[in-house]
Amino acid sequence: MTLDATITCPGCRADQDSGAAALGALGNLIHYRCIYCGADFSHEVPGLAAAEPGDTLHRDLISDEEDEAAEDLLGSFEASLDDLLDKGQAEADRIGGYFRGPGLRKQLRDLAIEKSRRMK
Repeated sequence: MTLDATITCPGCRADQDSGAAALGALGNLIHYRCIYCGADFSHEVPGLAAAEPGDTLHRDLISDEEDEAAEDLLGSFEASLDDLLDKGQAEADRIGGYFRGPGLRKQLRDLAIEKSRRMK
């Protein structure tokens, strides 16, 4: 990737005449790091190919149905977790009362954290 001498950092307004660090390209954008202030910025290069349909980094490629399904999943998952946590706390308090309840809640919390760490 070569740097066009007319590129200017939008942060410090310095010309990148001696060569900003090119971080990479995505579609017709080249991403740079300013050699003076360290800011990251992008420069559109006419003539470079636009993103291909297989390019998963482009937001336009995620369908509305996928967004809705993801929102539904997150909402139902959160509701299930809330119900489970409420039930666990209530049962720990019922079983242990004021004396052992906090310890049982801590055990439940530790178990939930351990199990969630296995989710990859």
